[in-house]
Amino acid sequence: MFKNLYKEYSSTIIAAFLSALAYTEMCVILILISWVPFFYFLFQSKTAKNALKKGAVFGFIYGLFLFKWIFSSLKEYTSEVIIGVAVIVLLSIIYSLVYALLSYLFFIIKKFYSIKYFALSLLSIASVLTLFDELLSYLFIGIPFLNLRVGFTLSNSLYLVQFSKYGGVAILTFIVFFINACIADYFNRKSKLLLKYLIVFLPSLYLLGYVLYVKNDSLESKKIKVSVATANISPKISWDAKNGSQLAQEYFSLCKQASQSNPDFILWPESTIPWVFEENDDLVAEFLKINQSNAIHVIGVNKPVSSDKTLNSAAFISNSKSPQFYSKNILLKGFEEPLLSYFQIPFYYNLKLKYTTNNDSRPIKTANGKVGVLICNESIENSQVQKEINLGANYFFVLSNDGWFKDSYISLYHFYIARIMAVAYNRDFVISSNCGYSGFIKNNGEIVEVNQSNEAYTNTQLTKNNNEKTFYSKYPNIFYILLILILSINTILSIKSLKL
Repeated sequence: MFKNLYKEYSSTIIAAFLSALAYTEMCVILILISWVPFFYFLFQSKTAKNALKKGAVFGFIYGLFLFKWIFSSLKEYTSEVIIGVAVIVLLSIIYSLVYALLSYLFFIIKKFYSIKYFALSLLSIASVLTLFDELLSYLFIGIPFLNLRVGFTLSNSLYLVQFSKYGGVAILTFIVFFINACIADYFNRKSKLLLKYLIVFLPSLYLLGYVLYVKNDSLESKKIKVSVATANISPKISWDAKNGSQLAQEYFSLCKQASQSNPDFILWPESTIPWVFEENDDLVAEFLKINQSNAIHVIGVNKPVSSDKTLNSAAFISNSKSPQFYSKNILLKGFEEPLLSYFQIPFYYNLKLKYTTNNDSRPIKTANGKVGVLICNESIENSQVQKEINLGANYFFVLSNDGWFKDSYISLYHFYIARIMAVAYNRDFVISSNCGYSGFIKNNGEIVEVNQSNEAYTNTQLTKNNNEKTFYSKYPNIFYILLILILSINTILSIKSLKL
């Protein structure tokens, strides 16, 4: 029995391992071929039941590898090891169901495969899978540990990421699925014509990405000097009130270093001040003393709105004007707000600390243009970036606290997904992350500076005040319409060919 099960599912398990490895290692070449074994078996599946079973096994194994980082993270903040195991298994079961459904969709759309229109049929398969991935992303808003979109992996390629200016993350997901489907179909049908197309298509894709990258230079605009400052302190330490003095000394030293370059902004991470913030806060007062220029400090704070509720905010504070605040709009489900109205892990500092939102996405107006702000998981959400672009954001500051999952691939993605957003929306991004990756990304996707360290870090670079919009930021739904159109045309032509 076990021998038969191993024989039936060994290839599926290997495919899941390869796909997870490609994702966690952010290996572009591997992600473009890692789904091939799985898709090949879906092409070979004779029944919907078989496709569902293969998809369920693939999803569960895929999930185990993608979510194993949670064990180390939860172990750091709770002594209950069994909780980490239970969470990983539960999330893997969710992915098992997800990929069972994806496999079923593959099986259904495969029925409309036409050898005569094989290119259109393969585009149709990639379209269905991409739309499904986008639907999941919508359902998983606020749950970034489940919202692992396939296209995120291509953020590691400067040239391939250029396509996002026409279709956002969705077009990158489409590229991954389409290439894997083409290669799988070659092994399925042994079509020499398809092989020739692939040999031409893959280099052409990179060449076109290079052309888009070269042509991405925007008009000259005002440059703003930004200093990133992060102490890279474990949340377990920073959220303990007993360590306030230690934090203060670390921050004062960093503030002095960051101020030396006379920047326009000094960007600190999310929850730099983990206690409830007051405008006469002694720490902020000392920051302003150290920084004698008119630089604006952008500081992650907990801004109280009532006796038991607070906003996860970015405070814009300077010597010359009253503070301005941007508050997080998309809260972390299961942490900052209950998941399914029930499950919530309270933050370490205060078990009674309850987060809320003010539903205000407006960028912060400054003398150096409108600053779009993204806090933590907001930086991976197209919808939030689009809102702020529509409201006039000229560039973006990202504040995050990656100490909760430091040293995992999640932290790396937290930085690189900002590269997709930078290209998709033609905006410079500056990221300050506690225990994560901090740095500067230009609007064409170039990473000017990136640092990941367990030591205090500060760096100063120029960023650009930009008003130009991309095709994607003007028409964010056009690519979805195109995918639906491909599906419709393929279905009509397939039905017609069956009647002939």
